[in-house]
Amino acid sequence: MKELEFDVVIHLVGGQTIPNYIAVKLSEAKRHILVVTDETSRQFDILMHAFKERGDGFVEKVIVPATDYKAIRQILGEKDFPGQSVAVNITGGTKPMSTAALDLCREHKFVPFYIDTNRRLIQ
Repeated sequence: MKELEFDVVIHLVGGQTIPNYIAVKLSEAKRHILVVTDETSRQFDILMHAFKERGDGFVEKVIVPATDYKAIRQILGEKDFPGQSVAVNITGGTKPMSTAALDLCREHKFVPFYIDTNRRLIQ
């Protein structure tokens, strides 16, 4: 899918696995970073099982606090992507995670996107 061709895609993980699974499958990326909380960390394990054939480095886990905007922003801001095209899947996660991710997108010109599983759209 041409509109989802990036070097790296950052995914905010919520309580549902399917939106992130779809986003990973639809994204033409060499690397996927799943941003989880302690509560949604299990989703990472489920997704890793689904993508284990892709090998090491394909999926990476980053743990953030669920509601601490400043800490989330700091943790996400520590990632470095020199010369790489980056997208952020804001479909899942908490509201503070989405806000921090959108601020990161504005600051670094990353591309945010949302998957509407009901209407089968990428926005």
